[in-house]
Amino acid sequence: PQFVAKVIAPAAPPGAIPRQRLTKVLHAGMDRRLVIVTAPAGYGKTTLLAQFAAELDFPVCWLTLDRWDGDPVCFTENLVWAVRRCFPGFGSSTVSRLGSVRDFANEVRTIASVFIREMEALADYFALVLDDCQHLDASPAAQELLDVLIAYLPEQAHLVLASRTRPKMSSLPRLIASRQVTLLTAEDLRLTAAEAESLCRALFGPDLSEEAVRELVGRCHGWPAALVLTGVDMQRKPSGDQASGHLIEYLAAEVLAQQPPAVQEFLFKTSLLPFLRPDLCDSMLGWQDSLGTLGELARSNLVSRTTEGSPEYRYHSLIQEFLRRRFAEAEPAAYRKCLVRAGDVLAEAGLWRYALECFCDSEQWSPATALLEGQVDQLVQSG
Repeated sequence: PQFVAKVIAPAAPPGAIPRQRLTKVLHAGMDRRLVIVTAPAGYGKTTLLAQFAAELDFPVCWLTLDRWDGDPVCFTENLVWAVRRCFPGFGSSTVSRLGSVRDFANEVRTIASVFIREMEALADYFALVLDDCQHLDASPAAQELLDVLIAYLPEQAHLVLASRTRPKMSSLPRLIASRQVTLLTAEDLRLTAAEAESLCRALFGPDLSEEAVRELVGRCHGWPAALVLTGVDMQRKPSGDQASGHLIEYLAAEVLAQQPPAVQEFLFKTSLLPFLRPDLCDSMLGWQDSLGTLGELARSNLVSRTTEGSPEYRYHSLIQEFLRRRFAEAEPAAYRKCLVRAGDVLAEAGLWRYALECFCDSEQWSPATALLEGQVDQLVQSG
């Protein structure tokens, strides 16, 4: 591989707390073909799987993916190296077959079948962990290879995937229907109040008061990275905005910078809305396909439904605060204009309290006054 570290399970970071309630689920999932852990950046996917791998009493082949694995040849080679670390000499036929490939996309199933046959020849039960699988999202050939591998995985092999996005695999619905998949999401990975307090104490000791710990746990809603980074800032500056300092740098690099310009525009402008509904987003941006964008953001774990089955989505409060602040700092005139637009959109939708907040925040007192007067008239008429 490019780096040996790609095929070694990382050590747990300092202060990491045991997640027994989750590793228990993962151990039970070993009776199934596939485990998928999907959550946004900073939810502790890698740490959880590293803790789990250390508890297993059979070989664990580990591969941390990066953007180079979007090349299906590179991805296949790295799969071989991951398995070879536990089973020396593995994959010679696969590597030989790769050497004669001219068009990988047309030979995916052939290459996958060679790799699978070599896995079938292994006598020991083992797990193959693929971390950061979101790097395969833009590579149909690499995705197809993984899909075929999952569909025909040998009985002695178990596959564990971790990703910031929900995997796109044609075999997945069938496996879920046949109860062959264990799935952990961001909701599962959120720290409980007890876990969050334990993490605070492990990292910050007596440096944070009981009141500061309670405030920190309340702010972060179980998001581990946010708790750690916000806690560091609170040590230096006990009071301040929710999204500040280290957390802003993290969100800028791990959330915003990963998105194309059109999606960044969507994120900035819709962050001014109290919740995300397709019709409100369309009106806010002048688009006609916000439903599709919201679906992709949900698959990427950047938004979540307010309730199961609801057409409404929401941002994590810290992400929303970050987006609003970054928008205001980068484009103050556009930010102010969009606040007014948000007020108009919300007023038209009958959400007058939210509309009033937007008008007041943008210091548009005339529409704010007109909105209040209209509500007073309605109250009088309704008795």
